[in-house]
Amino acid sequence: MAIPAIGAGHVGIKAQDLAREMISTTCKYLLKNADTSLNVIAFVILDQDIYDAYTKSIDAAQIELNSYCQESNFSTNQLDNGLVDQITKCKKIPGKIEEEKLDTLLTVTSESNAKLSCNFCFGVMHAVQTSAVINTTHICHLHQSEDHLSARLDSTVKNHCLESIHVDKSTQSDCSIFKVCPYGLIDDFGSLLACVNANENTSISCPLASTEITEEDIKLLIQAIYLFLDSHKKSGISLQRIDFITGNRELAYEIASWAQHQFENAHKSYSDYTIAWQITRPFSYNNFGKNVTIVASRYEIIEQIESLLASYAPSWTCVVFAEEDMLGYDEETWHALIQDWWCHHSTLMIRNTNTKQLQIYGYKNDIFTTYSNFQKSSSLKTYQSAMEENRKELLETVQWNVNIKQAVHQFDLVMNYQLEIDYQAYLNDKTKSNVILDGKSIDFIRMAITVDTGMSYPIWRKFALEDSLPASWQSAEADTQKDELKLIVEVRNQAEIQEISELVRAKGIDLIKLQRIQNRNLYRRYQLQKAEVTQDVQQYQPGTVIERRLFHRTNENNVNSICKSGFDRDYSGKSHGSALGNGTYFATEPSTTVGYGRTLILARVLTGICNTSGYTCFAQSICL
Repeated sequence: MAIPAIGAGHVGIKAQDLAREMISTTCKYLLKNADTSLNVIAFVILDQDIYDAYTKSIDAAQIELNSYCQESNFSTNQLDNGLVDQITKCKKIPGKIEEEKLDTLLTVTSESNAKLSCNFCFGVMHAVQTSAVINTTHICHLHQSEDHLSARLDSTVKNHCLESIHVDKSTQSDCSIFKVCPYGLIDDFGSLLACVNANENTSISCPLASTEITEEDIKLLIQAIYLFLDSHKKSGISLQRIDFITGNRELAYEIASWAQHQFENAHKSYSDYTIAWQITRPFSYNNFGKNVTIVASRYEIIEQIESLLASYAPSWTCVVFAEEDMLGYDEETWHALIQDWWCHHSTLMIRNTNTKQLQIYGYKNDIFTTYSNFQKSSSLKTYQSAMEENRKELLETVQWNVNIKQAVHQFDLVMNYQLEIDYQAYLNDKTKSNVILDGKSIDFIRMAITVDTGMSYPIWRKFALEDSLPASWQSAEADTQKDELKLIVEVRNQAEIQEISELVRAKGIDLIKLQRIQNRNLYRRYQLQKAEVTQDVQQYQPGTVIERRLFHRTNENNVNSICKSGFDRDYSGKSHGSALGNGTYFATEPSTTVGYGRTLILARVLTGICNTSGYTCFAQSICL
């Protein structure tokens, strides 16, 4: 909505009264109608005088709003927190793979003495919350030596699952990790349950990822659970929950439907066991892809068509990639990654650190999707590593800030880092003045950030050294938020005026007008260079005075360029020659500078270790 300043013209309403009433009424309406569809309300003013009056009346309107918020138990800080977080925090890290929530499709609970709940879920393994996790991507040496791994998870070796189990403790949590070869997992699932129970884990997550899993496999798993409960009906069990996780939505729905069908008919299939089940969260889904009905005059034609359809179906294969980035992952992080991709894409990943090769088994499309995610994860890892390496240096040098409703807020680490990276890119290439960062538009020319509502807020860079700016600068720049200032201000600090007056009076000069050059960038560079020169000089001549206050005289038309960029030795000699060679000339006495211009500059100069020769001081190390 756009609202003009109606009434501030010929009607004669005072602009300040109009602005206060408009803003106050608008805020009250928005507070009482939180579900309004309005996102932006713009006050449109064409007259500059009225605009100035509106600007001056904002504070009065803000006071009234604060009063109203207090009466209504609202907090203006709470109202602004959401906006501040939206602007200053980065919700989406560049390159990060979006996490999926764990969705429980079916829950079945046993009603015997040994209580056990089985959840069939859609999601990925990093979303689970159990005391133990089964890592089914731990391919044993026997299967790694095979030329080609099978899509089916059957094993030709008896008790293969039990023999391949390794139990580790997560270094990142208290979770137990049961590493097991996936081949034989279904056939020998009962042995795995016994091992988990013996380890006294109360809950466990098990991925069911292979696209070759059938309803018969689910029947075998449930049968293993029956046998496990029946064998512990007297001794009791510590295991109370099993979460079966599938990352492929269609497959997860199929597995949940198969499992529900098995439990609903358990009294028929498992009549020998005295275990009853209650379906506490039922699942209903019957839309499994497309149903194809083939009608033909002869059965041979149907077989030919079925064979043709099968030839077009995706086939299990293996693709080998040469990838060095994978070597940067520690063992636990690596297995967590491939566990997620196995669960989500039904792909098995095997890395060989000797040959620096990455083998990915699965359907071809799933393989390349997995590899793409792997590269994204590597990019994220590189990004986070680079960000961490630069974190300390960045925090010590520059902090990006934003002004939101007359309050200064700092960007968080991720936003601060990315803003500085993009800003440096803009300095090198002026065409990169506009970037999109976490859904927010950054304009480095206007130095503003714009959110999705269309509202813009000023941003600026603040160097850490600015916190130690001379105290006399503060009053002159208290109303300014930008950091790259190139100001010439009238000195009003009486102590400073007296100090400089006495200094030049001792040199035979009467002070008429005193101005201060305030350039934060030059000051920052000077302080950094001063610290470096001090360290170097103290190694050779401890106690040496490295900084002196010296005089430089110039023409008045050179003052602005000096204030903006500092002294430039490229201009040496162009005005009055260079008797002692190319360089910037300073003098210890103002009288020495007479004849070089009408403006006298008193500057701090890093003279370093210097020698006196003749009538001047030659600086062996001058840094400006």
